[in-house]
Amino acid sequence: MNLLIVVGLLVFGLLAMLGAAFLARGEKGAAGTANKPAAAPEPTENGGSGPEAAAKDVATAQNLPVPQEETQLASLNGQFQELAVELRTLYQETQELERRLSLLVKIANHIEYVQREHVSVKEEREE
Repeated sequence: MNLLIVVGLLVFGLLAMLGAAFLARGEKGAAGTANKPAAAPEPTENGGSGPEAAAKDVATAQNLPVPQEETQLASLNGQFQELAVELRTLYQETQELERRLSLLVKIANHIEYVQREHVSVKEEREE
């Protein structure tokens, strides 16, 4: 029974580490897709192909995605750091639980041993 609990905690820890690895790989993939070039600007409603309209479209296409990408990457980086901190905390908690469970197993084994000794002493007295 105790072994089952310990194995369950170890499996939980391994799954948490695998989840962190997949999240890290996903972050790298998201960063790679963010560096792709933006689509070509669409023509204006006026049909104007003047230099002012083209310059305005190019300026908006170049200026808007950069701050959004930076803020998105900054927020993702912050979330990743929070996740890493949570995983460290969970790892420490699982180590503490494992330590406590091992102590409980030792106590239970000691109690069983004492009870067996007590029963064997009673049987010897009865004989």
